[in-house]
Amino acid sequence: MLNVRYLKSKIDEKFQGKVPDFANIIGVSKQTVYAWLRDQSGVEEKRIFDIAVALDLTEGETETLLGVPQTILCFRKRGLDAASAEVKEKSRDLANTFFKIDGSSYFVNDTFVSGVDAKSSSTAAQLIRQNLQVDAGQPATFGLLLSELKRHNINVFFIPFRRIGLIVSAVADREVAFTARKGDRVIVFVDTERSRDQSTFDLCHELCHILLGHEDPSKDDERLCNGAAQELIYPKQFFESRKDEMAVFWHAKTHSWNQVNEKFHQMTREFDWSPRGLALALRDYGYIGKDSHEFKRLQTLEKLVRKQHKSMDDLFFSGFHPNDSDQLERFFAEDIQKDRNIFRPMIELKDAATFGHLSPRRLAEILGSDSGDTDEIVRSWRTKHEESQDDIDDEPTEG
Repeated sequence: MLNVRYLKSKIDEKFQGKVPDFANIIGVSKQTVYAWLRDQSGVEEKRIFDIAVALDLTEGETETLLGVPQTILCFRKRGLDAASAEVKEKSRDLANTFFKIDGSSYFVNDTFVSGVDAKSSSTAAQLIRQNLQVDAGQPATFGLLLSELKRHNINVFFIPFRRIGLIVSAVADREVAFTARKGDRVIVFVDTERSRDQSTFDLCHELCHILLGHEDPSKDDERLCNGAAQELIYPKQFFESRKDEMAVFWHAKTHSWNQVNEKFHQMTREFDWSPRGLALALRDYGYIGKDSHEFKRLQTLEKLVRKQHKSMDDLFFSGFHPNDSDQLERFFAEDIQKDRNIFRPMIELKDAATFGHLSPRRLAEILGSDSGDTDEIVRSWRTKHEESQDDIDDEPTEG
């Protein structure tokens, strides 16, 4: 549906409100344009391109003219500062690419309630649990989240932010995840440099943004989502129901370092916990103090455990080298076959390029690869597809 008010504003801006001049440029009568502006008649589809050119509209502005929902981004950033304009632009371009090549597959099921109001982290966590059908005393885990989000058709895309140039600086306080919403469609992007436990927290944080319908989250919104994520992964009810078992973490006088270490590793075989996350949760729930020996002991354990935790990048994307054509071709031929859930965005990009829904040039821009090398790789994909189709056509049929 045409956004009549937006069209009028752009005519005023470009032609100083002179409708006859605008009508003459796009090859229609001024009466026709006045009928559009009065919402008395619709615009022919073939005229949209002419209007966009005459008004110098960008792709996003053309979508606004057509009433297409704009892409809204919410970032999970280490640190609470807003994402830079460059990161936002690159992230929006990436999200819009996926919405275009396979947009129909991203509609969130009606069973996931969003756009609600929650004033506290605990309330937000409770509402997310209701959506995901997770018990209040059950810690959210990586596998559980992926399974439940898939059921609601909330897609999680693991993307190597740094390798495709989505990260513009090496600072510690950087973007590690973001959610892209376009109308009723949603994709959550998670950086592959994060480990499993960190990705679990990132997903919970982004779920809070989705639940609350955030569009331009404030620092208070970010804190609320961090609190909700903490409650989902380290539910207060869980500790209250297992005080005797969990006391090893908050009674240093009666439990040794080895007991803490052993108990933590036992818990991580079941849950996606980190010592630091556990320490912060226990502090906020009043089990330990910020300057207590128990808190410091878990922080020390964090340093030891973090060295052992492999990132998604280490586990799945070690073969992804955009600037090496042989490595890149091997990655798309072999690596993306190993796990369709992890490599879904790469599979979608390959399929879109193979079937002509994505140009080799645009694929090269997304991956940060050489355009000539990418063009050759895409050509090989298309050749293999055509050969496979010929093989199917040549199969004998029963008489």
